[in-house]
Amino acid sequence: MATLVALKLRRPRAGSGAPSATSPEDSERTNRAIEQIRQLAEDVANDVGDHNVALEGWSDQLDAARQKSDDQGPEIQYVVSGMLEANRQLSARLEEAERKIACQADEIRTQQADARTDALTNLPNRRAFDVELAATLGRLANNGDPCSLIIFDIDHFKQFNDAHGHLAGDEVLRSVARTLSNQIRTPSTAARYGGEEFAVILPATTAERAQTAAERVRAAIEKTSVVHEGKTLRVTASIGVSGALQGDRQRDIVRRADEAVYAAKAAGRNCSYWHDGCTALPVAPAHEASSAGSALMSGKPTSTLGPITVEAASLPSRQRFVESLAARQQESKNGDAPLSLLCFSLLEFPQVNQLDKEDSVRLLCDYVATGINSAFRDVDLIGGLGRGEFIVALPGTTERSARIVGERVRTSIASQSIPTVDGPTHLEIAVAVAAVECDGSIDDAISCVRHDALAKSGLEAELASSV
Repeated sequence: MATLVALKLRRPRAGSGAPSATSPEDSERTNRAIEQIRQLAEDVANDVGDHNVALEGWSDQLDAARQKSDDQGPEIQYVVSGMLEANRQLSARLEEAERKIACQADEIRTQQADARTDALTNLPNRRAFDVELAATLGRLANNGDPCSLIIFDIDHFKQFNDAHGHLAGDEVLRSVARTLSNQIRTPSTAARYGGEEFAVILPATTAERAQTAAERVRAAIEKTSVVHEGKTLRVTASIGVSGALQGDRQRDIVRRADEAVYAAKAAGRNCSYWHDGCTALPVAPAHEASSAGSALMSGKPTSTLGPITVEAASLPSRQRFVESLAARQQESKNGDAPLSLLCFSLLEFPQVNQLDKEDSVRLLCDYVATGINSAFRDVDLIGGLGRGEFIVALPGTTERSARIVGERVRTSIASQSIPTVDGPTHLEIAVAVAAVECDGSIDDAISCVRHDALAKSGLEAELASSV
């Protein structure tokens, strides 16, 4: 009589997308669980080995009893009882080992789920998003299945934190996550992309159908009311849509959706744009922006200055900007994500009607500051470098995408008609872009992008005297 027990511990296959823990503590817990399973497997193997040795002994006693001529009954009964007891003890140990292994397997599954879930919103996190998007694009490559991506950014999210505290900001994020979950159904995947950004992967969905879904999500968010400490907070979002193209890598479809988000913000926020592979276009029906900066960034020429909501002097100075950018640089290094700088430089200061030169300069700087501020995400950093110069840091944005965004903002501001003493005119703004390396000098990157912006206007001498 013999008993055989086989235990097989499986590792995730390479490329299967199984996530590891996201922190040293999580890794340690998972490693401990795996080690305990291995130890249990060794204990079971030892128990089975000892059992087999014991059975061999009982078998020898049976053979010896069989060879005796006198009454064999009592001795055989004794041997059988011993064998049954050995089997009972082994069965009990195996059951206990099975229970412990199941507990450790549950611990590992919990760790994997935690590694893929955002703790605040309970949505899949960026890690899970990356895995699912890769799989979805893989199906496109293998089977030609269409898929689309929605990315959106909560409008003016920083104001929730600044005016009502971070607890209010957290409640806004949770409310938006609940709204998103109610609007999105399997097999689509809604995720917290990072900060105040969310994303939705839509498998087997064309860009046209994704636009409808995007507007449905936007309208639902607009109807969301967040009550915090007796105050009702209204929430809106700027949404970008991109359909996958054959041969797309993850960064390609994400870049196009991101550019569409920037276009939605430049159009006044609380609207949806989609990227057709060449440019970002409004999702029909077009949203008629009602925010304070919408007239400025709508792209429709006006005979007067648009509403001024930001004073250039109130923007962070270069020193404060550098301090904030250092934190973004570290985040970029930790997450292996790109970080780009944009520099905008107002090339001339025409005298606005009924204002002297000094007031005209201040008004035009505030005008440009408002335009720049309304066009970017809350996660982006905006600073003032002095007379008509502005700097913007774009986390997670490549130089190529930053250049497209910068040109769109420049064009939007330049399209507005300015009433001057010499008649209506348009502002000329130079824009330059540079990457911030993970271990590079922030001051050097700012100086480089300023130099490029001013070089376009032939003002290098002014730069040399001000650095």
